[in-house]
Amino acid sequence: MRRAFSTVGFLLLFGLQASAYTCQSLFDRSSAVPSWVVEVRNTVFNRVIGVNLKTVYEKHLHQGYLTKSSHTMRLENSLGFRLGKDPHVPALIEIVNKYNKFMNDLVSNGLVAESDILSPVMVIQLKDKSYSNLKVGEELPAGATFVTIVPEPFYSQIIAEGKFPLTKQLFEHDLAHFTAFMDHPLFMQLFRKFFVDKVQGKIVEYKSRAYRESFLFEGLVVFNENMKADMMNHLLLSQSMKENPQLITLEAMQIYLQSLPKDKVQDMLVHFQKNFDSYFQVLGGSARDMYNKKVKDNEFVFNTVPDLVEKAIETQDLAQIARLQIIILKWSQISLADWFLAVRDQEVNKNNPVAQLFNDKALWLDHYLFLIFSDSDYVREEKQ
Repeated sequence: MRRAFSTVGFLLLFGLQASAYTCQSLFDRSSAVPSWVVEVRNTVFNRVIGVNLKTVYEKHLHQGYLTKSSHTMRLENSLGFRLGKDPHVPALIEIVNKYNKFMNDLVSNGLVAESDILSPVMVIQLKDKSYSNLKVGEELPAGATFVTIVPEPFYSQIIAEGKFPLTKQLFEHDLAHFTAFMDHPLFMQLFRKFFVDKVQGKIVEYKSRAYRESFLFEGLVVFNENMKADMMNHLLLSQSMKENPQLITLEAMQIYLQSLPKDKVQDMLVHFQKNFDSYFQVLGGSARDMYNKKVKDNEFVFNTVPDLVEKAIETQDLAQIARLQIIILKWSQISLADWFLAVRDQEVNKNNPVAQLFNDKALWLDHYLFLIFSDSDYVREEKQ
């Protein structure tokens, strides 16, 4: 869903390895499939196979991108991918059909309403310069071209209508959004409702809203409600802190950590690193995305809980570790609906746990998330 894309493929580097899979495409055996669909297969999916998704995951597992397992499980178990030594990427139309069936099953089972669904489309610009969209498998109109940067207000309009844009250039990233919707249908429901209200003018404009939206859709991490008791057992808290959370301050936490053996502190950090997926669920597209891993200067995407764990392990700084523990505690109190309300409201309601997460500058210093959620007038300085 990001709006700056590279069109450079990896065919030259990985063409020999990938070519063996190209002929297996369902598209190559069906003259009824439009040529642009075949092009997507031959350019985008060959490079996915070429870099070997599993290797990419393993390489970056300890670099702040810890929460990829739910994405890969969806790719393999629900969308027909096969990772590892014998990789396979399904045909585009097969992926889309599997996704649509998954969503239709949710509706049939009463788990979501049809009005909650977001379905994949390809955005195009017509010969008259207006914008439209295609379902995968539809013919590209004469003179039309694919859009790599989806402009407003068309972008918001199609999402409000239940359509989520795909791009040839960043399809691997877009898949991360779709697997997030599959993992957490409530996220999809709130996502679409947000854009319905946005198109209807029900969401107030304010200076930092675009930054908050970017975090919500690209970097969001939510806590697993079922793991709160386990989390409390593994965080390093004194008995008095457990009995009276009001005593948990940055200073008190740091003093308590200083009283503990270093190996005990290290064991806590390693536990949260190794078991991050059990405690947190990553829903933001860029935070899930394994192929297009980094976007220059987009700290709103990556400097969230996974990176705080990494930084604490790297620095072994007790002040940083104390901040991490308090952030995890506060983050665990925030529901998915709380995050959406924090973006809708210009001034985050003081009773919203999001406001309580960002009410202490000493906890965050000048972290980007603190700036955008604590100040609705925040505008980021553009780097020269």
